[in-house]
Amino acid sequence: NIEFLGQGQDGTYRWFNSRGQTQRDSAGNPHIMSGILSDIHESKMLAEDLRWQQQAMESLSEASANGLMLLQPHSGDWQIQFCNPEIGQILKAARNSLLGLTLQEAEPHCEDSENLLTLRGMLGELADETATSENLRDYHGCWWKMTLKHWQNEKVSDTSYVVVTATDISDLKQTEENLARLLADRTSLFNEIHHRVKNNLQVISSLIDIQGRQSEPAERARYEELSQRVRAMSLIHELLYQQEEYSEIPLKTYMEQLIQLVVRSSETGERVEWSISGETGKIRIPLQRMVPLGLLLCEVITNACKYAFANRRGRLEVSLEQRPGQLRIKVCDDGPGFPEAVLAGQTSTSLGINLIQGFARQARFDLTLENATGASVTLVSQNTDSNQ
Repeated sequence: NIEFLGQGQDGTYRWFNSRGQTQRDSAGNPHIMSGILSDIHESKMLAEDLRWQQQAMESLSEASANGLMLLQPHSGDWQIQFCNPEIGQILKAARNSLLGLTLQEAEPHCEDSENLLTLRGMLGELADETATSENLRDYHGCWWKMTLKHWQNEKVSDTSYVVVTATDISDLKQTEENLARLLADRTSLFNEIHHRVKNNLQVISSLIDIQGRQSEPAERARYEELSQRVRAMSLIHELLYQQEEYSEIPLKTYMEQLIQLVVRSSETGERVEWSISGETGKIRIPLQRMVPLGLLLCEVITNACKYAFANRRGRLEVSLEQRPGQLRIKVCDDGPGFPEAVLAGQTSTSLGINLIQGFARQARFDLTLENATGASVTLVSQNTDSNQ
């Protein structure tokens, strides 16, 4: 059975196979020889192509920065048909020592049994899935994303494999850690800034209170109103450093604390009952609009305490309504209402009314003043986008 390269009649070289036998006589001398000469050039070329492809695949896999492994079911376990050096690094084992072994047989060869156990767990999860992935770390400290995927040999229907790929994500992990650290530093910095601004505003408010106590009784109320405006701004910064979001303020929380602040510091506070209704838990206002809006609401609540409940018990009601593209805030009391001159649009000499109108323009809210059961202030914003 001999294979050789021979020259054909057309001058080209082809592979041939020669097989023969000899028949001998009774004396043991050959007297008949027979044989078959076959052209095996095509099959020889196919085998050579296959061998070259296998070598090329092995070279590519060994040169690849990714880990590659081919597993086949074997007697209730998984047999390692192929793996490259990166898989050996992940399992902390010599590549050649793993080939042909089942995972159970390979365990004594793997110094990092934890990653091998992770691989086993992933294979168990793969039973009902087409693919699964998980991040793990090798003994060098490198992070890998290991992905498992089923592969069925189409030519042999009962032969199935699991292809294991591992991608080095160490740089990505390092970037994530750096970003997390930067975010933590940014969070700490913003907390500190808002905390200091809040404290500074409280100091200013306290200085105003001290000055007010030393002033004439007729001037004292003006100092109190000025102090409340400063506290309204301080409250915004207090809410900012108490939460993780630094660009928006929860309106309901701010309204609750602002009303408590104004009512508690007002001489008429004990006579005021208040409530907030509507979509109270969903509305958030961007910081650049919250400052003038907070000052506006502070003026509205202060005016209600000052005029609506001066000599009587009363009720303050706040309703919040958010629709697509629109936010409506309504503050009502049950007092005597606004003067007719204010409702008629005449120029007001009241500082509070002038501030309310100015802050509404700054916060980009349409302002409506009316008398219903008492004074009613309605604010409508046609744009609730936090970026606008």
